[in-house]
Amino acid sequence: MDKKIYLHGVSPSSNYNSSLTLYTLSRILQSRYLLSLRLQKKSSKNGFNGLDYISLCDYEKRFEINSNTENSILSSNIDGYNAFNYYIRYSLSLVFPKKELEVIIPKIIDTPITTKEGFINMKILGESTNERYSDMPDEVQVKDSISLDKMIGLTYPTHQLYTDHLSEEKNIKSIIKDLNKINQLLAKYGYNSKIFDIDTFEELSDYTSVKRLIHQRKKYY
Repeated sequence: MDKKIYLHGVSPSSNYNSSLTLYTLSRILQSRYLLSLRLQKKSSKNGFNGLDYISLCDYEKRFEINSNTENSILSSNIDGYNAFNYYIRYSLSLVFPKKELEVIIPKIIDTPITTKEGFINMKILGESTNERYSDMPDEVQVKDSISLDKMIGLTYPTHQLYTDHLSEEKNIKSIIKDLNKINQLLAKYGYNSKIFDIDTFEELSDYTSVKRLIHQRKKYY
């Protein structure tokens, strides 16, 4: 896959939640669009992108971090504060080619959001209607909606499903079970989209491909 891409996390968080991801993915696929909070008829409670803008990660900027953000905001397994490390690598994500989207590049704010003052300031700026702001250097935004007709695949956080407490065979079966549920939703709504591991971009198409990736896990995880 061409790496000139933008990614949007489905129910992004620092820990993958299969049930919530499947529920959210189903709603997105059914609508055939990524929608801003306003178009979803929701109010803004979390995040700094406001009601009218959709946040995406610029994959080519995944190594750029906000060094002024205090390390206390990061969990021990996160490499640096940006959209890729904090969200995309830990969620199922929709992939869009850069050439298909017109994006807004926000002004990056350096104030650490771990302070009350910094958080409030970023919240206010993030909801501005005059100019776009972000505390993540790899974030871009799109106003209102993105058609899923432009989606070229999905990335999957395989490392989040693997656990040393299970045997290799049980790990593979657990990952395959989750992937099958995602593929069933894609098929239900008429999408023929491939799923790729977020770390290696190897296609996760069957038992053999997942097993091969698991054998490489020490290198990537």
